[in-house]
Amino acid sequence: MPPPINLLVVFGSAVVSVLIGMAWYSPGMFGKFWTFYSGMTSKKINPMKKSGNVTRAYILSFAGSLVTAYILAYFLYYTGSTTAFEGAKKGAMMWAGFVLTAMAAGVLYEGRPKELLVINNGYQLVSLMAMGAILAVWA
Repeated sequence: MPPPINLLVVFGSAVVSVLIGMAWYSPGMFGKFWTFYSGMTSKKINPMKKSGNVTRAYILSFAGSLVTAYILAYFLYYTGSTTAFEGAKKGAMMWAGFVLTAMAAGVLYEGRPKELLVINNGYQLVSLMAMGAILAVWA
């Protein structure tokens, strides 16, 4: 029998993840650096916007955040995490064990700049910690 998980809180934590991403990749934070290190120029981005691929990317990214939040809620339930600190800590553990290691291997083999790894993983860390804190307390 699956654990009792509040799907509204899962949805809310996925929204928080997207909002963190919007702030993280904004020009005022790390957006300019990400654009530089990823090689994304306006010549590449504008056709994506016109074709609807950017909208599709946002939708799929949100769907990914929903899946992550749901699985993280299960993990937090089964580890007995009920405080924001415990949830954030478990989110950081999930990041270190799964996200960082997988993304680092990709950057190493693709020869992408390490700065890109830092920017993208910083977002993932903050996002997982925030989702973990929310889910541990309310899901």
